Amino acid sequence: MAIALGIFGVACTAFCVWLTVRIINRRKKPGVAFWVTVGLVGLVLYVLSMGPATWLVNQDWSPEWTVDAVELIYCPIFLTCRCLPQTFGEVLLRYNMLWY
Repeated sequence: MAIALGIFGVACTAFCVWLTVRIINRRKKPGVAFWVTVGLVGLVLYVLSMGPATWLVNQDWSPEWTVDAVELIYCPIFLTCRCLPQTFGEVLLRYNMLWY
């Protein structure tokens, strides 16, 4: 499993670097709509990635440092749940319960 995660991490990093270089080297620069879309997609993927992270923390084989890492990475979501109405927190809690 560790080898597969390492390979996936390297592949994802290589893809991100390739895409960044491709975007920077284009003659026609991307417009505002492109960057807004990238930002929104990134935000949605960040929130949706909390489910798999919850699953990873709850596994017997996962190391203990994953709990601290997940708490650190998803701290902005936890703080947002405290500030926004209770329905947002309930939706996030129900989504995380799917991954248990």
